[in-house]
Amino acid sequence: MENSLKELIGLLSVGHKEEVRIGAIDLLTGLTVGKDEKKKVCEQGSVLVDALITCLKDKNETLAIKSQTALVNLTSEEEIVVLLMKSSIVQVLNDIVEGLPKSSERFPLIIALLCNLSRHGDHSPEIVKSESLLKRLFEEYMNDPIDKSGEKSLEHFPSLMMNLAQNEDGRNYLKANKEKLIPILITLFQSP
Repeated sequence: MENSLKELIGLLSVGHKEEVRIGAIDLLTGLTVGKDEKKKVCEQGSVLVDALITCLKDKNETLAIKSQTALVNLTSEEEIVVLLMKSSIVQVLNDIVEGLPKSSERFPLIIALLCNLSRHGDHSPEIVKSESLLKRLFEEYMNDPIDKSGEKSLEHFPSLMMNLAQNEDGRNYLKANKEKLIPILITLFQSP
């Protein structure tokens, strides 16, 4: 399986046709769901992370969204989180959100990804440092309509804030931005 995984990851590189890359990311994302398969995928380490970050930054929206899904699934594993932080994933996400239109369908997955990264407390300071990223996510959350089920599509945002609060840098950030947090808490309590 290891060789076929390496080949699959190789198909994500820029030199291949878009449909080949999308097919490869579909297959890879499928392998990030099962526990045993995910472990094998994670063993690909930095080669895997580099390939997924390349897809994440790609102009092809489908490829970028699918790579976000794979990363959300993989960030339950500590070793992938460590590799992502070494690869400046927070800066990559900051650059991505700067170019996104309002209410882009990429926001829920970006927040879910940051939520997973911030679960590992020692990475929270890195997230907090990226104030422009958090500012944009605050804005998106406040403008995000509540759907028929009473949920916002950016439902992971309060969890992200709670994760950041586990760390001193995070608490300082939240204290400094409490005027933004109050309306978020109000919308949370108002939702059914």
